[in-house]
Amino acid sequence: LTEALFPSLSTPDDFFLSGFISSDVKESAVAFDIPILLYKDYKFKGLNYEYDSSNTIYTSFLSADEIRVNSLVANEIFMISTPFNNESKVRIEGVLNNKESNSFEANLSYTLKDEKTIVDLSKFKINNQKVSWELNSENSGQFIFNSLSNSFNLEQVLINNSDQNISLSGYFKSKNDYDFQIKTNNVLLQDVLPEIENFELKAKLDSEISFYNTPLRNDSEVKMKFSNLNVNDIELGDLLVNSEGNTGLSSYRANASLQKGTEEQMNLSGGILVHDKRTTLNLDLKLNKMDMSFLSKLGKGKITEITSLLTGSFNLWGPLNNLSHSGNLTLDNFNMTVPYTNASYGLSESTKLTLSLIH
Repeated sequence: LTEALFPSLSTPDDFFLSGFISSDVKESAVAFDIPILLYKDYKFKGLNYEYDSSNTIYTSFLSADEIRVNSLVANEIFMISTPFNNESKVRIEGVLNNKESNSFEANLSYTLKDEKTIVDLSKFKINNQKVSWELNSENSGQFIFNSLSNSFNLEQVLINNSDQNISLSGYFKSKNDYDFQIKTNNVLLQDVLPEIENFELKAKLDSEISFYNTPLRNDSEVKMKFSNLNVNDIELGDLLVNSEGNTGLSSYRANASLQKGTEEQMNLSGGILVHDKRTTLNLDLKLNKMDMSFLSKLGKGKITEITSLLTGSFNLWGPLNNLSHSGNLTLDNFNMTVPYTNASYGLSESTKLTLSLIH
């Protein structure tokens, strides 16, 4: 019956549903338990929902063992709501990716006014094994859905952890009408990035990112600074990334510079074009005695103690799935160790490499 009424909805044959619905909202009660429910990209497991308008503590309760949206997974979800004056108060909590240390909780309220659903976020907290992020007490976030224009608007949300701050805001109506802004201040990457085997990244990130693709504006700007970039315990310096472009044409100019002390060890510059879901690059990379020791851990113990300074330049161009490249590089003092043979291997003091692959 449910699949006949809602073709996008998929449920098992054995689920529980009971209750009564009255024209008087104060005399309605509904409850259901569904082992699994599929709706488009959403997947629910162990879903339980109860609504009782006569309950004086809360009118609705929802719990789920798991909610999955593409690759995002939340577990042990609990949510209650109750009406208060002309709005509804909601409390929600849960766990991300089946890790008890990755928990979240939020208090919010929502109202309906002039064809708009207005959600005010009064409390938000998310924890991982390293830090806890909380909504700034002086800046409650507001989310507005306009049913007439079918648009979403997120007013500035500021979350922080001590002196680390992340600010989010934006608007979305369609893929041709949206904007978003993200700012970070003193954010430590090692506190927010997931752990990657044999690749440890540390840096302090300060950034300002904005994208506008609206009838009035078609521009983007990215400014990022990774201070004291450290990869696998190797100090690389400060990485500066800048980009600007036309979002209407999906054309962007980008530049990245790695500076260690007074020397620029790497510079990447060029253009990026996106057309018909196809990304095309034209980038020039210049290296100046860049320390490649951070590659040692990528050898997973089979190749260790990789040392070399890499100098040269090359060009990378073409579609992302079929790139061409050409250029010349020089390896200085290259050395590596293979524990299995208990031997070290090296090249002469300067070894020149010619790179060429043209499609």
